[in-house]
Formats: sequence, structure tokens, C-alpha cells
Amino acid sequence: MLALAGFDNTKRRAAQVLALETKLAAALMPNNKIDWTAYHRIPSSEFGQRFPGVDWNTYFAAAGIPGQSDIFIRTPEQLVPGAKLVEKEPLDAWRDYLAYQYLKATMEVLPRAFREEHFDFYSRSLGLQTTMQPRQTLAIESVKERLVRFLGEAYVQRFVSLETRDTAIAMVDEIKRAFDDRLTRQSWLSEPTRSEARKKLAAIRGQIGFPDQWPETTPLQIIRGDALGNFERRFARRAKIDLAKLDQPVERFAWDLEFAGSYFVAATIDPTKPAIIVTAGILQPPFFDAAADPAANFGGLGVVIAHEFTHQFDKAGSTYDADGNSRDWFAPEDAAKFKAMGKQLAAQMSSYEVLPGVFVDGQNTIIETMADLGGLHIAYEAYRRSLKGKEAPIIDGYTGDQRFFLAFAQNWRAKLRNERLKQDTQGGDSHPVSPIRPRMVRNMDAWYQAFDVKPGEKLYLKPEDRLSVW
Repeated sequence: MLALAGFDNTKRRAAQVLALETKLAAALMPNNKIDWTAYHRIPSSEFGQRFPGVDWNTYFAAAGIPGQSDIFIRTPEQLVPGAKLVEKEPLDAWRDYLAYQYLKATMEVLPRAFREEHFDFYSRSLGLQTTMQPRQTLAIESVKERLVRFLGEAYVQRFVSLETRDTAIAMVDEIKRAFDDRLTRQSWLSEPTRSEARKKLAAIRGQIGFPDQWPETTPLQIIRGDALGNFERRFARRAKIDLAKLDQPVERFAWDLEFAGSYFVAATIDPTKPAIIVTAGILQPPFFDAAADPAANFGGLGVVIAHEFTHQFDKAGSTYDADGNSRDWFAPEDAAKFKAMGKQLAAQMSSYEVLPGVFVDGQNTIIETMADLGGLHIAYEAYRRSLKGKEAPIIDGYTGDQRFFLAFAQNWRAKLRNERLKQDTQGGDSHPVSPIRPRMVRNMDAWYQAFDVKPGEKLYLKPEDRLSVW
């Protein structure tokens, strides 16, 4: 990459960059050791003393925050060895390292040779992909990723109706009611924790599809023929928008339309609001169809939404209260029970063989699998509640319960190379790979009844081994 950019002595420079990256990696904490919910408030005046090795005043000025009195950091323990490396390592090494990082970050708008070199190393050599996507596809993907705010409104106006959003909102409300009802019945929760949980659940707002009124947006200068300049101006614009929010009143329920593109297929939470966010892009098959029967929608998008709801109450979400403030409201004995149930599920997940000799790391995926388990139970109950005591009709030879579970399984249809499956399983992804996720139905009594699953059949679990948390 350095040679393509016209640098000299590239073998020496590359070796120096690799040596520096190796030292940086040694200073970092593994993902599973990081508390992703923690924010440490540190006065900017203390940075020089606590993290020596960096001229912090110059750094803050260059970042556009010279007068900021306090800085919030997630992992200050990583900043200590990182700052020392800045002081100890040669300046030339840092310059080459940053030049390489710049080339990687901007390669999508650089000449084809840069993209081919990056692809050959990161994809082809690892067996993840053999053919690079054509330029026109990459161009469309780039525009989609970089012009989120501008394209989002146009997408909604063209493809998503108010009726579709209203149907999705009604489903979210039904899921929320079912979750609240289940909270009242969980025997493992103490009353203080149950009360806090129900209070938080009641406070969660839904940002579903798109806002009622689209806010004004900051313009972006696009110059034909200047792809790299357009790329840089886009990031500078976003930084300017973010910096303008400093020291301003928090707009707790404002939509982040610059980041959460309406056309992306996604659902997530924001525990600081607290809110559940469902993009307009996921309001389509296979996850959702406003014209489809409730079984398909609750089994598809409904499980995804219920999954996200549970994240507001797991190891990460439980450190934020109903007002979105950082406060651990879980009673210690309840947290211990939750952790013990997680170990049971981790053991179950670790028994699943993705490829010969390649097993799921149940502990690494525990946050997402706990949400899968809770989401399935909650969405199924919400579906049954939506029927108001009636039985769903038979459609295409399937009962309503069967369609619910089939829709859930169809959420995870995918075609992946074995190399990719292995990398995702062993590479620290906190989500189980897609072929494994439908197996969560083994914990649902209703699934056994729906398909008449008997002892001795492949996916059968004894009733005492079936798990439930939320």
C-alpha cells in the first residue's frame, strides 16, 4: 500500500508499521474484558499526569475541543500504555503508521490498485471471498454508507408507508405489554429489581421507521470529479455536527438520522434515552410485511424487536435506569442468578458444532444468545396475546404456531463460505453464526407441540434442560 502511494524504502517502513501495530495490540484489552457500558469522567487537566507521553493540550486543540473541561473515556487503563508508546516509538514510525491508516480508510475512493491490494490481503488470502465486487457496486455501497441522512428521507418517501409503520408500532406495543406481563411472573427476580425493571420498560420509547417530521440537515458540498475531497468533507461535516452538540442541552429522544440510516436493515437500543430503534429498512420481508398474517411478523421482526428489548436489561443495559442515567439497579442476588442462567445457556451453545471441530464459544456469545432466548419467548407470548383468545387460521397447510417458528428460522437464512463461518465463530464475533441461531427453538415448549417433536429426535431437549430467562 505504501509503495502504491509513492513512498520509498517501503519494506523498511512496512516492517516498522507492523512492529508498532504489534505493540499497540499488546496494549489493548480483549473485547470480552472491556466493560462496554462504563464511562470514566476525567478532567482534561489531569490527562498529562495520568497518561504521560502525549501533549494532550495540543491534541485537544487539534480535535476542536481545547476548552473542554471533562473528557469521558471507556477504558482509561488502555490509554496508559498507548500514551507511553507515543513517547517511546520513533516519530517516523508514527507518520508511516498514520499514512497507512489513511490509505486504508480512503481506499474506496483511491485508484483500483489500492482496493485490489487490500482485497487480496484481507479477503482472498484468508479464503473469505475470491472475487472483488465490481466498481459500480462498490460505488453504490459507498454512497449508501456516506450519505445516510440525505438518502434516508428519500427512501422512506418512496418505499415506506405510514400504514406499514403503524402496523409495526402496534406490534412493538404488543411485545412491550407481553414483556411487562412476563416480568410480573419471573420468580427469580426480587421485588426491588422487578419494580425497577418494569419502571424502565414503561419508560422505553420506540423510534420506529422514521420520524413524524424530518429535521433540517447540515448541507454537504459535493464536487464532481473530487471523490477523495467529497469523502473527507463528509467526515468533516459529521465532526462539525457532533462538536456543535457539546455543552448543549441533551435532546434525549432526538433521532440520529446521520448515523442510523432509514434504509439499513437494523434494530438496536439506546439505553441512555432509553429507546428501541427499528429502521424503516427492516420493515420488509423476510422480517416484516404489513399485509402478512401476524404469525409471520411476530416470528420474524417481532423476535428481533423482543431481542432488542431484553438488551435493556442484560449485563450492559441494566447499568442504565429508566431515566437513561448510568446506575446499576440490579440487586446483587438477582445479578448472580442472571449470571448463573447465562452459564447454563453458554454450555448449551458451546455444544453446537459449526464445522468439524469448530464449536460455538458459548461464553463469548452469551449476551446475544440470552437476548435470542428472551426475544423468542417474549415475541411468542405477544403473538398469542394478539390473537385475543382465538386460534389462527391454517395457511398453506401450516398452523399459526408453525408459521411463527418458520418465520423465526427464516430470519437467519444465509450462505457463507466455510472459511467465513470459521472466522466468525473463532474470531470473537459476539453473535452466533446464522446457521446456529434457529436452534434456540429447542428451549420452547410451544415448538415441540407445534411440530410434534418427540424424544430421540435430533433437536429434542428434555423439559428440565429447556431454558427460560425473561
